[in-house]
Amino acid sequence: MIRGLYGVTPEMEDTARLLGLVRAALRGGMGVLQYRVKRLPAQIRHEQLEALSGLCQAYGIPLLINDAPRPSEQHLADGWHLGRDDGLPQEWPQMASRGILGLSCYADSERAVAAAAAGAHYVALGSFFPSRTKPEAPAVSWNTLRETRAKVDIPIVAIGGITPERASLLRAAGVDAVAVLSDLFTAPDVEEQAAAYCRVFA
Repeated sequence: MIRGLYGVTPEMEDTARLLGLVRAALRGGMGVLQYRVKRLPAQIRHEQLEALSGLCQAYGIPLLINDAPRPSEQHLADGWHLGRDDGLPQEWPQMASRGILGLSCYADSERAVAAAAAGAHYVALGSFFPSRTKPEAPAVSWNTLRETRAKVDIPIVAIGGITPERASLLRAAGVDAVAVLSDLFTAPDVEEQAAAYCRVFA
């Protein structure tokens, strides 16, 4: 279920524009979408989630929410993606039983092992390359990727400065999916850019 192009939404108040970008990525073959917002008002957030939920259902792909779930949103998503400060490890098994659970593990292979043991459905490592979204993120070495791949049998998602060319290197090293925000949704042709990523995992 977690494979190929994993899109991460840009944060924008213009819901119609956001839906247009996501629809183009879906036409290009995007296989997972994470809704990631930090500053939008609750009303706009809920409006966007409702619209994205219907769109993702129509294309048959999972919609995940970044951060710990809010009770009013649980029915709109297929799961959640948690960062370092989102929820406690003892909560992971229960969350994993209610939907798709992914965790950011940064450059920490032991966190990835703990996540897999708790029932997480995938782990994310990054940043592999300099990232415009998170320029302060620590770099992940190829050795960390190989070590994590040897220890966990759930999908690994690579994050940070991804391009289609870099995605090819990551796939060869054992990555199952690549999480992309800027290089996907700011591309001149979002549909073709999504297709370029999907060809890497074909």
